[in-house]
Amino acid sequence: MTHPSGAYYDATAASYDYDYSTPYWQLYYDLTWRNMREHMPASGRILDAGGGTGIFALRMAKAGYDVTLVDVSDGMLDVARRKAKDQSIRVRILRQDVCSMDALQDNAYDVIICQGDVLSYCGDHGKAIAELVRVARPGAVIIASVDNIYPSIRHALETCNGAGLDDVRLLLEKGMTSYFGRFPVKTFHADELRDCFRKAGCTVKSLIGKPVLLGFMKRKDADNMLLDQRFYEQMLALELEYCRREPYNLFGGHLEIVAMKEGTLRGFL
Repeated sequence: MTHPSGAYYDATAASYDYDYSTPYWQLYYDLTWRNMREHMPASGRILDAGGGTGIFALRMAKAGYDVTLVDVSDGMLDVARRKAKDQSIRVRILRQDVCSMDALQDNAYDVIICQGDVLSYCGDHGKAIAELVRVARPGAVIIASVDNIYPSIRHALETCNGAGLDDVRLLLEKGMTSYFGRFPVKTFHADELRDCFRKAGCTVKSLIGKPVLLGFMKRKDADNMLLDQRFYEQMLALELEYCRREPYNLFGGHLEIVAMKEGTLRGFL
């Protein structure tokens, strides 16, 4: 059975890269890449869990890493395969649900990334985190992004249109909302996200918000202003400076956690 989010991304796969190519999203990707690079070794095996069209997987493979890309959407994976072929980049690409990655071995990867709020969309974030930890080597870094609850509450209040506050109450009590009515979404607050990874056997290294400043601007205005390269560079510098500082990291539309799997493995250094 296809997961509701997988069906949605199958339908939007052909236009996904174009839809997320605006200046706002380019800065978001630059911010994400800079944070990931700080925690990545010089070489090693990387899993891109829920990596979609390969936005980060292809970039990491091009940088010399041994990369496996998994996603629940066949449509997104077809785009990733085509891009890898066109760019002559070698990436292992598999269809896997992040909640049950049975094709992947235990303790197999040096770094795991889980971007694009996969943990919010997958339907069972607890199972998904357990799977990320299972396939990570002891000492491996897991970098994952989720939807932040606070901007979601604001959006729910702005769009309720006097129809009642049941959706807002559901967010406040359960952290649950939906992606424009298409599939359920789990939002997180910072302490909840940290606790999820600690309970799964990880040490939390850092937590950033992204973006923490652009969310205060109207998206259209931000896109127009970011077309100016000088403004873009200044905004990226500010985001990088404040994205990990409390309380500013809590302003982000998304939260990104960096956690390290605890334990030791015989023969692993």
